[in-house]
Amino acid sequence: MRKRVRLRREDVEAVFASATSQADYVVGLYKLVLPDWDDIDDLQGHPQVSEETWGAICNLAMDWDRTHVNSLPGGAWLNYGFSGRKDLPDWTVDLRGVKLVYKSRVTEASPC
Repeated sequence: MRKRVRLRREDVEAVFASATSQADYVVGLYKLVLPDWDDIDDLQGHPQVSEETWGAICNLAMDWDRTHVNSLPGGAWLNYGFSGRKDLPDWTVDLRGVKLVYKSRVTEASPC
């Protein structure tokens, strides 16, 4: 797993444009930085972004929520999104400190 991933604002905006639920945009954002998302069973820790990037994504989440759901605007991002950090370059996601637990690929053997 790469320790830092560069995001493109256009890709983040595309996630929100195609989302039909809050879960869609939250999962879509995770898939941008963890392309093997569908093989991950558990994520321990939080990806981190700069405060500027965090705020830009939060604004997109709040705008989406205001037009699609009747809940706290940005609430899904606040609860499930990345953490903000002052010392990161904008549009860079730091995955250090994130532990991924992958789904088991073990299959049962046929009885003899």
